Amino acid sequence: YELARAEISVHGQRELRQLRSDRRLQVAEETLTGVRVFAVNGPLTREELELTGSHLNVLALAALLPTKKVNVGASWKVSPAATQAILGFDALIEHDIKGQLNKVQGNLAQVQFTGSAKGIINGAEVTARVDATLDYHLGEHRWVRAIWKQQDQRSRGPVGPATQTATTVAATRTNYDGDHLGDAAIAELPTRPTPGHLRLQFQDRQTGFEFIHDRDWHLVARTEQFSVLRRLVRGELKGQLNVAPLPKASPGQHIAPDDLRRRVADVPGFTLDQVVQAEEVPHPDRLWVYRLSVAGRSNDVEILQNCYAVASPTGEQLLLSFTTEPNQSGDLAGQEIEIITSLRHSGRLTKRHK
Repeated sequence: YELARAEISVHGQRELRQLRSDRRLQVAEETLTGVRVFAVNGPLTREELELTGSHLNVLALAALLPTKKVNVGASWKVSPAATQAILGFDALIEHDIKGQLNKVQGNLAQVQFTGSAKGIINGAEVTARVDATLDYHLGEHRWVRAIWKQQDQRSRGPVGPATQTATTVAATRTNYDGDHLGDAAIAELPTRPTPGHLRLQFQDRQTGFEFIHDRDWHLVARTEQFSVLRRLVRGELKGQLNVAPLPKASPGQHIAPDDLRRRVADVPGFTLDQVVQAEEVPHPDRLWVYRLSVAGRSNDVEILQNCYAVASPTGEQLLLSFTTEPNQSGDLAGQEIEIITSLRHSGRLTKRHK
């Protein structure tokens, strides 16, 4: 990518998202479950993945075309597999999207795609309406331009609100003669992603802490006071992670365990029934980590909370609270270990917190 950025405004709050310069070289590969995008030089953040992994899947455009020769005016129904791939559905419920050869001028054939589809994305039902055109070069046997217009109506899901969106994507395919994607550069690319390529990086801008997590964790809220991630596995909500800065301590100091216990007990809407475990946890990167595991109730639902207070040698502090129902605790245990072990303090803060 030469440039990938988005400016988002929600309730008057504006946020700028863009790729870091060392994450611009990426690989997109088709898998049985859809297109998978990863950066060659390290893990993406969730915001970066949404920039480059959620736009129009140009790898799927060729699959929308007919499998045999057709005349001008002829139409065909797009296959379910191609529909699911181009719309990015986790599962396809139904669709009536059709293609039609509108005209041929010289070497260019213009194809139109119209119709609607219903499917599931991240546990939420989505209805998509499509009105798109594609130019196909008969001499080069490939598509060269696409204008994809789509309207989505998405129901509320476990990791996102109900939304209505309208998007227009223009994609142009040209020959590339630069060095960034030349034969020598491509030869150095990994033929298969490593597990590290498919992890995501979370950065807390207030404290400078970072950690790594898998892609089943979805960032659903982010403010200066807290961030919320939810774990969704095959459409089922498995747990939640709240990340919040703690007041900075003096170098070499940290929050007292009794103060942490009072903080957890005073969370609105939560009734603490039992302290299951309370202990310091060794960490490979000179961080002080204290785990407080409690059982309680929230809105009459039994929950388990594993709270980790983390302090850097210079006194920055972070609280990570993993919450799940008792029957889901086994799935979350390994995730906690991976996230806490990967914690690092980079010292990279936003200007207002330096």
